[in-house]
Amino acid sequence: MKRRRRNAIKNLLVGLLMLKISLTLVFLAAPLWAPDAVLLENHAIAQETGAQEPPSGDTPAGVDPSAAATPATEEVKLTLASLEEKRLEIEKEKERLSEQQARLESLKDELTLKIDELARIRQEVEASLAVKEQQETEKRRLAREQEEAKLKHLVKVYTSMKPKNAAALIDKLDLDVVLKLFAQMKGEQVGQILSYVSLDRAALVSERLAQNAAARGK
Repeated sequence: MKRRRRNAIKNLLVGLLMLKISLTLVFLAAPLWAPDAVLLENHAIAQETGAQEPPSGDTPAGVDPSAAATPATEEVKLTLASLEEKRLEIEKEKERLSEQQARLESLKDELTLKIDELARIRQEVEASLAVKEQQETEKRRLAREQEEAKLKHLVKVYTSMKPKNAAALIDKLDLDVVLKLFAQMKGEQVGQILSYVSLDRAALVSERLAQNAAARGK
């Protein structure tokens, strides 16, 4: 169709050119023929107008209008069907996201409850440990006080005894106990008792007492 239009336009231009040449010759040869030239030009224009295609809105003869519109209608239907399919997919995706969001919110609530429960248990454990530590501290304090009381009693007993009798007991006591006793006694009293203690035992006790004194002096 486009090719026919181009050929028609080409023929029209050639005809107009030939007409223009003819009119020029006519005007040069015989000015009185001008009316005939105008008529010829109008006739040529009328022929050119008749050779053009009908407007796009007109349907060519012998063509069914419904048949001409079928491809466009089918394309529109396919487009609408595709859009509807996309819409349904979007709706399904929205529903899936909503369900996922609901599950996440539920998990979040459960996690919050578990965190609160763990915090409560931690507080209970810390409180229990604090009580136990306090009890252990109290026990250690009582034990220390009792040991100190016993040690003071022993110091009093050994200082009231004769050095020879005290030395006989010192030979049988644990070395740590002896060191604690002597640490609470005066140096003169310790010397008197050690003079009756066996030489090996007395040497060991004296050495340990010197080490303890040096450690306290640092």
